Amino acid sequence: MTAFRGTRTGWLVMAVAVGLSLQVEAGVLSKIPFFRRWAAENRVESLIVTGNYAKSRLLAEIVQHYTRQPILLISPAASGGYDLFFLPHGSEAVAVTDVKYEEFLDFLNPSRLVLVGDSQYLPMTFLDRARGRHTMVTVNGSDWHNNANAMAGVFKNAQIAETYGDCLNQLDRATAGRPSDR
Repeated sequence: MTAFRGTRTGWLVMAVAVGLSLQVEAGVLSKIPFFRRWAAENRVESLIVTGNYAKSRLLAEIVQHYTRQPILLISPAASGGYDLFFLPHGSEAVAVTDVKYEEFLDFLNPSRLVLVGDSQYLPMTFLDRARGRHTMVTVNGSDWHNNANAMAGVFKNAQIAETYGDCLNQLDRATAGRPSDR
């Protein structure tokens, strides 16, 4: 009787394994709550792309604080090109090479790119290189309080604009009389 139970258990385990492999192929795991939560926690809904300047970076980091969405900063490099830095929420920045920009976007596969700043802050070449590959939302006014209001609308969180206004006023007071980095 023991041999029969062992064989029956073996067949049961094999049947479950085959069933699970078929379910994985059919995408059924996305319907299991654990996997759905895991995917939601690790999914990049919005990738915030902006230049590495005080006002644009401040806005991006405030949005990240409220939304936990990652940031891609683009900085002019001494060599004449650009340095890219990926800032995931709660982790250290990771350098991304300029030539791997499109590949990196495809790897992250965000639902949308949120581009913050005009050509003064964000080189248009990066917008052009992403066009047609991803849905893009552009916030590019010259008034940063208005940009913060726009970002609050994009992310459906009024605290973004309020916090940005407070922080920008503090930044302006602290840097009064100094050269601006935009």
